[in-house]
Amino acid sequence: MKGTSARTIDGFFLTECVTEITVSHIVTVHYFIYPSNFHFPGESHDFWEFLYVDKGEVELVAGGVFHQLRQGQIIFHEPNEFHTVSCNNHTAPNLVVVSFVCDSPLMKFFRRKTLNVQGIERELLSTIVQEAEEAFDSLLEDPYLKGMHKRPVSRTGCEQILKHSLELLLLRLYRQTPYTPVRQLSTIKEKTTHLRIATVLNYLEEHVSSRITLADVCKIAFMCPAYLQKLFREETGSSVMDYFRSLKTKEAKRLLQDGCYNISTIADMLAYTSIHHFSKQFRQVEGMSPTEYARSIHSKNWKSEK
Repeated sequence: MKGTSARTIDGFFLTECVTEITVSHIVTVHYFIYPSNFHFPGESHDFWEFLYVDKGEVELVAGGVFHQLRQGQIIFHEPNEFHTVSCNNHTAPNLVVVSFVCDSPLMKFFRRKTLNVQGIERELLSTIVQEAEEAFDSLLEDPYLKGMHKRPVSRTGCEQILKHSLELLLLRLYRQTPYTPVRQLSTIKEKTTHLRIATVLNYLEEHVSSRITLADVCKIAFMCPAYLQKLFREETGSSVMDYFRSLKTKEAKRLLQDGCYNISTIADMLAYTSIHHFSKQFRQVEGMSPTEYARSIHSKNWKSEK
């Protein structure tokens, strides 16, 4: 600590955390379920905006360049960039659109950027929409919304969770750049271990709709339970069966989002012994029941159907 002016408390040095991206203001949060013939004539504004395709596909023009986005893709519009949105007359897309103020230098990375959104980033987008519903009583499906009106009473921390989820989303998308260092496997033993755990991961993903035990996994990995658990935790940070439960929950969430199956059917599809068992494990992972999750993710859709 020589040569520094670090603060101390009772002889302990305090380390100040560096903040790379700070969102100062939320402008709007939208979750649209557009008709297949929808056309937004366009706008520009002096703050950032991104559009994420949650389902279907959409066509848009940004900065004079035509783009066609499909499910799982996100595009950013920098401040004062004119952009339009159109559906293709074939599919009715579900879109998340968020506009915000952020002056952080790292935002230069997102200029005219189209990126693919992965699992954790999708969860963050879902959190942003859910917390916006908790914090604001504005209609998130209104494409002409000019600002968010706060609820007189809301759950503690919803605005803060929204802000931090948005900042975390931006940071995770930024770190998709090719400059992120990749750990090199240095020894034959380490490479072999990595391949064996990769085999286990593939097996778990392929059998997400099956009922398997730790003994089943040990057989395909040719390892005893204790050694498998040790290596698996070193690679993933999780136990084998906890990881498998998280895969099942992720698949259950996808099926719930589709809205084509009821809770009982999804429990059968994923080989749960009962609805109660399904609900219990889902709540352990997500902190809410499958029914509560379905209501939260489809609340805007249900409103539009009423």
